[in-house]
Amino acid sequence: MPIEIIGKIFELAITGSSAGLSMRRAIEETCLCLYNIAGVCRGWRAAVLAQTSLWNLIPIICYRGRHRTFITMRSAALAIERAECSNMRLAADLGLFRPAGSPVLEQLFRIKPRIHYVNLRTSGYFNLEEVLNPIIEIAGTDAITELSLCFEPSAVFMSERPDSYVLFGHNMDSQLPLFELSLGSVKVLRLKNVIFRAPNASLGILRELRLQDIMFDNSIALMETLKPLSTASRLERLDFIKIEVNDVNSHTPIPDISILLPNLRTLNIEDMSYEATHTVLCSWINIDSDKQNQCNILEQAIQPHGHSTLVIRTEGNDIESRALHELLHRLPSLTRVQIHTTSLSLALCSALTQHPDPADLATGFPQFSQIYLNSESIHNIHEWQDSFVQMLSSHPLEEVILGGALRVLASEAFNVTGSWLQNGTVKIRSHAAFFVCSSQAHIRQDIVPTTIHTGSSDVRAVNRQLSPEQAQHRGSRGPGELRTINPLAVLDLHQRPPFH
Repeated sequence: MPIEIIGKIFELAITGSSAGLSMRRAIEETCLCLYNIAGVCRGWRAAVLAQTSLWNLIPIICYRGRHRTFITMRSAALAIERAECSNMRLAADLGLFRPAGSPVLEQLFRIKPRIHYVNLRTSGYFNLEEVLNPIIEIAGTDAITELSLCFEPSAVFMSERPDSYVLFGHNMDSQLPLFELSLGSVKVLRLKNVIFRAPNASLGILRELRLQDIMFDNSIALMETLKPLSTASRLERLDFIKIEVNDVNSHTPIPDISILLPNLRTLNIEDMSYEATHTVLCSWINIDSDKQNQCNILEQAIQPHGHSTLVIRTEGNDIESRALHELLHRLPSLTRVQIHTTSLSLALCSALTQHPDPADLATGFPQFSQIYLNSESIHNIHEWQDSFVQMLSSHPLEEVILGGALRVLASEAFNVTGSWLQNGTVKIRSHAAFFVCSSQAHIRQDIVPTTIHTGSSDVRAVNRQLSPEQAQHRGSRGPGELRTINPLAVLDLHQRPPFH
């Protein structure tokens, strides 16, 4: 087999070794996998050395022991030497280490490789820019396409709530223009506990932005961070995760910033305080104005973006049925809804149902092709099965995904899932290990899912016919006896990659 093909196989193996791991573990596993492959035999070592793309990760990890600090400078230097200036990725977990003047930076300055991926994590309030600015100078202002910056303060700096890292604060404004210029080539930007300051940046090709674990002094500081988004016309995904505003009583007027995101496909707001959510979505609305006016302005703000998926996480609280139904009226372009709640209820079914009354028909209501209901439990469905079926019947569904532990207490409830599987018009997936799928009394044995991939991210469940012999081989159960599939399928549509 040619060395080039062997090298490509190794590249796939090394890439898969770090999937789903934290930043430090991902760096360690990537390097360990590479070195293990190179040490198998001479042929494999030759293939590893010939494939320069296998060495494009520059790993810098600071290990602090009781008596000394160890930095992976040798591994970083080896990668720089063997990658031969191909598109490189810098991943640095620095802790409290200050890398200014380190041999690795000097080596990078000497050969000036193309660095397109930068992932920096620090624990001190002083050294993020010390790495970032030299890397920008080395790589060039048009090279970096993916940038991740993370601040996780050391116990030395810990207080009741440590301040977020203000990028290019501490009288470093003179270095800000170079950083703003480099953002013109960035397609993916992730900031964790780092306040973004780049008022003059152009984000014309930015595709994804994630802001996570950030405490802003007030709403004005939050809006100043979002100001560059007015240039992000190609942004497709925007994540706000655990964003808070400290001064909730500030009466300072929020600047009027026009942000239009015509290509936005996903807006994820998770564990975000009311004040921060209000600032992002409704910053131009007077909080004391009448409720109907607020709803109308919010509708004008969100409808032009053509949302297709609505994701709701309730964090243990019940969903207010009337409020959800009213919200759906204002988003008629939705085709998919995903709701994560403690338990499914009659009120939730009612909120998702398109009623034939004039109000629903006149104002418009989403026509869902996919409904994903994820809950810890679905209790006593036999008490409201008619409403459940009515909700499903009111939409042109192609797929129903049920996540949770379905508890059925009466045999007459089985036809809720059974009739729909028999019909063949809806695919039903189960998200949990113990989902009561059906009863022998209501589902024929000759209809089973074609393929069941446990743990797969792409699960297909469509009907096919079994021969009588195959059906008999699968065993039989008496009328009214539960048949559980453990699991029918395990699927998580909302897995986010670890912060890298």
